[in-house]
Amino acid sequence: MIWATVQVEWRRWLRSKAAAAVAALLFLVTACSVWFGAEHQARIAAERQRAIAEADRQWFAQPDRHPHRVVHFGDFAFIETHPLSRFDPGVLDQTGTSLFLEGHRQNSANFRESGPAGDLLRMESLHPASILQVFVPLVLLLLGYATVSGERAKGTLHQVIASGASRRAWLLAKVLSLFVLAMLIALPVLASALFSGAGDASRLTFLIMAYSIWLFAWSVGIVLVSWLTREPRHSLALLLGCWLLLSLVLPRLLLSLAELRYPTPSRVVGEMLAEHELKKIGDSHNPNDPHFASFRERTLAEYGVARIEDLPVNYGGLLMLEGERLTTRVFRAQALANHQRLMAQSAFVQAFSIVNPLLALQRLSRACAESDLKTHLHFLEQAEVRRFELVQSLNQMHATKIQFANDRDQRVAQAEIHALARRAITPLPFRPDWPALAMLAGWAALLSLLLIVSGGKRGGL
Repeated sequence: MIWATVQVEWRRWLRSKAAAAVAALLFLVTACSVWFGAEHQARIAAERQRAIAEADRQWFAQPDRHPHRVVHFGDFAFIETHPLSRFDPGVLDQTGTSLFLEGHRQNSANFRESGPAGDLLRMESLHPASILQVFVPLVLLLLGYATVSGERAKGTLHQVIASGASRRAWLLAKVLSLFVLAMLIALPVLASALFSGAGDASRLTFLIMAYSIWLFAWSVGIVLVSWLTREPRHSLALLLGCWLLLSLVLPRLLLSLAELRYPTPSRVVGEMLAEHELKKIGDSHNPNDPHFASFRERTLAEYGVARIEDLPVNYGGLLMLEGERLTTRVFRAQALANHQRLMAQSAFVQAFSIVNPLLALQRLSRACAESDLKTHLHFLEQAEVRRFELVQSLNQMHATKIQFANDRDQRVAQAEIHALARRAITPLPFRPDWPALAMLAGWAALLSLLLIVSGGKRGGL
């Protein structure tokens, strides 16, 4: 009976011109998304490799140079994107993957206006993951909204029940029909994920498991709504309302509320706040600044000399070391506060995963692809560590290898600059997001339980 029901459903879909048109349209959109997404990510990866090669070439092409000139010459840090970012680019399209490192300041990751976490969470473009998250459920409900209510309206439901068939088994067949259809529609998208993440079995297994549960939950939910409603138009209206609420309305509303509750300053405001704090510290380039005048007296006392000219090291280099330490403290405090606000926004949105499983799926998907907010903030933190270490190494070189007298006219050998360590940016280790997966499985189990319980009754609202 189950197999016969599945065959009937599939024959009905194959005969339906509307179903064929919807499936063909989704297939076209999917193919275009996978193709252009792969091409876009391949182009980005190629540009990134060229940028890395050019940054290395410029670094090692530097001639003999004063260390402080190298501090302002700067360096670049690049995030190591995972191949699965082709499947789900997450926040990478909004944040960029490179960062310019220089002394006395902390740059943003993409040279564009820095926005709140909403900019780092919302979907800005069509990509393979968004098709599975949003559009495949839409196609499923358009094809399956009348799977039970349509038969009730035509009077064939009574014939099925009168034949002695188990209502629960019959409803299970309806669910299996939709779920198999969903997996076939999703096959090109999942194939693109398999191709992108080949060799990373743990991530792929977790990702495919999550999306399978997601599509199964929708299949059960569609059959449940169709069973509980008397008219196909009621089923369609209710399912479309749920889809709009879960996929479009609720995510946008939650992002807006998160931004209101945990506001983040714009890039311009952030720079103004940093400048205000830096003025409290003083100016390391001004030898008469009160703070650094005090630093000079402490330095002279430490070395037991009366004049900076008598110091065994270059006082200018010591000044740069102290100035960078103080300014970095301001930058890091400001960055930490901003990161905490961004994570608070993200946590606020994710707290509603219990009422909208799409949020849990997006979090899980982006974590697998290393394109989530946490990965981005980890990159910024590691890049800042690299910047500070490199700048302080150059300042130390300034203090020990450049004489105080005639400071600006001296140079350090090219080989010594090239030998400075440029810390690698290492990605976060992959940790499966079991709570998000449990949230998805819980929704699928709850809907299945409701269908089983209601399947023992007459059904119909």
